[in-house]
Amino acid sequence: MKNILIFGGKRMIGNSILVQISKNNKIFCVSRTPPHEKIVGVKYIQGDIDNDSVFLKNLSSNKYDVIIDNIAYKKEHIKKVYKYFGEQKIKYILTSSYWVNKFNDLEQTNSSKIINYLSGKLESEKVASSLWKNLIIIRLPIVFGEKDHTGRLNKLIIQLINYQPIYVRKNLNIQFRIAYSEDIARLYELLLNMPNKNILKINIANPEKYTPKEFYLLCAKYIGISKINFIETENSSSKNILFDNLDYVLDIKKIKELFPNFVFSKDWLRKICLQEIKKIVSQEIK
Repeated sequence: MKNILIFGGKRMIGNSILVQISKNNKIFCVSRTPPHEKIVGVKYIQGDIDNDSVFLKNLSSNKYDVIIDNIAYKKEHIKKVYKYFGEQKIKYILTSSYWVNKFNDLEQTNSSKIINYLSGKLESEKVASSLWKNLIIIRLPIVFGEKDHTGRLNKLIIQLINYQPIYVRKNLNIQFRIAYSEDIARLYELLLNMPNKNILKINIANPEKYTPKEFYLLCAKYIGISKINFIETENSSSKNILFDNLDYVLDIKKIKELFPNFVFSKDWLRKICLQEIKKIVSQEIK
């Protein structure tokens, strides 16, 4: 059993990790606001890591084996966490984004908010790599799962049900990988129990590949929709396109090499599509 400190456990990815690792470990979860639902065996601690040094100092009086940091996207955050926990022989797991690999392309296509977030993630990775001796950086793609705070899938399914336009890039057949939050959580558990390997950077995604149209058609099939109102466009700047013109196929060879016997979930997309349908129906009844 390990003592694990996790920053950011309320939302989809963090919550899935908490559910998985709390079974066999002692978990301390820090967030600015209290959770909507508490997980048995998890000690929740409310506080602001970035703006409350006294809180962080008190937190560091305990000894931890692993820190899982799901919220860091500023170098100042990384430096502050290291200041208070760096002397402990801790495995530091930093949750990052695969989009940092596409940062230069994204600078041309996305909002300043996204660019600031990704540039912060890049800086966080660099600073963490210079400070932590036992570091795992995990880069994730778009993630779907239970308790999805983004509402991406919910919005898509509402569009499909109401035969609203689904915009896709014209003459574009890119492929991409996405990730299921429960599989991410199971892999995090394996990584936190893995022997120290200095600095390790890993992409995590489910193995299936889709084109945008294939993904939308599959979701429609799972909820019993036979026809989609596709509209092809050359300019996505004013359209809500979930998968745009970048190559999103993550290289997941490393995670397969580390855990060759790991079995990814089957039929998970159908599962969460049906869950979203139930939510939509229950909201309409209310």
